Amino acid sequence: MELASVACDRAAAMIRELAGGEVLQGVIDVYPGKRERAHLNLRRERIAAVLGAPVEDAVVNRIFERLELKPVQTAQGWTVEIPSFRNDLTGEEHLLEEIARHFGFEKFPATLPASRGFGALLPNEQRVRQTRNLLSGLGYSEICTYAFSNEELERRFYPNIDPVRLRNPLSEEATILRTSLIPGMLATLQWNLNRGNRNLQLYELSKVYWNGGERRTLILGACGSVRQTSVHEVVREFDFFALKGDVEELLQGFCITIRATTDNIPAYYHPGRFARVGHLAMFGEMHPSYAEPFKFRQRVYLAEIDVELLLGSDATPHVEPIPRYPAIKRDFSLLLDKGTQYAAVQRTIETAGISELVRVEPFDRLESGPFPETKYSLSVSMVYQSAERTLTDAEVEDFDKRILKTLEERLGAQLRK
Repeated sequence: MELASVACDRAAAMIRELAGGEVLQGVIDVYPGKRERAHLNLRRERIAAVLGAPVEDAVVNRIFERLELKPVQTAQGWTVEIPSFRNDLTGEEHLLEEIARHFGFEKFPATLPASRGFGALLPNEQRVRQTRNLLSGLGYSEICTYAFSNEELERRFYPNIDPVRLRNPLSEEATILRTSLIPGMLATLQWNLNRGNRNLQLYELSKVYWNGGERRTLILGACGSVRQTSVHEVVREFDFFALKGDVEELLQGFCITIRATTDNIPAYYHPGRFARVGHLAMFGEMHPSYAEPFKFRQRVYLAEIDVELLLGSDATPHVEPIPRYPAIKRDFSLLLDKGTQYAAVQRTIETAGISELVRVEPFDRLESGPFPETKYSLSVSMVYQSAERTLTDAEVEDFDKRILKTLEERLGAQLRK
């Protein structure tokens, strides 16, 4: 813009010299938005504070002069005039950048700025770390998958969720934001299995999205063996009960008692190997029809846990004193109708209302034997203990009779003889 008047003067001089024209005095300027030149200040101490080392005043002056900034040195630093062709220079940091670029970035040491604050954990970050530590202790490795996913694959698992669609997707396989962590987990298991990694225990703690919100969730995925064969141990395959134990350990780490049920089974879980803990968690073996597209040659187990509910739990650990009085253990072998689950047995025993009953554990199960084919045998261990006195044999016998009567009335259980 500023060269227009110079060009006019040169053109007028050439007209007079070559064509005998007459040059009149004055200039007619019709530029509509003529602006005054801007001025910027640079403080001397900011050079060392921002760039990491001081630069001599003479060097700074030469740099500004070569850039046609017309520097004027002051007590605090410099004041420069910004030419019209450098509209990109609008602040002090831009002048510092010009000094670094022309003086040489390599001449400044790699230093970190002094810290003026302090760090703080995000909400629930301590519990998130606890979750990761618990899963690591159980043998799980963390994965991180892409948030972009295939809509058709996502709808197989959660068909009723309205997804967030990308306006400019990178490919047909990444057209929406994921509504579930299941496809990413299955793809990771498939990738590892195709490369010979057969024994896998993985987890991912990430966000899922829908049209209108997002939420953090946790998924576990496992297949193969929990323990490989060796000269000391036999191989142990990962199964539903291994997964159930891992979920129990995780929930107990947050002082949550697991109460598993088998209602409201999603279609992608095997109906005979599935359990849920309210809205907090559901886990089980993946249904073969849903595993078939991934060409798995072994059983795959999944667990979905609502992290927000888990981290928001207000249950706190408590310490109980060591009992002063001895415990009494009784074992029973019960005959139950096939299809009766242990969870029903445990709930029925608890309804007997015996406060001295401190622990109930199953320890053996027989599907066939010297009993009818419609029955199965379940051996249960019960431990009685009082915090105030030593229980008598008569009291324990009464407890046994009450429990057996309750089981017989509600579940048709019989004592195996």
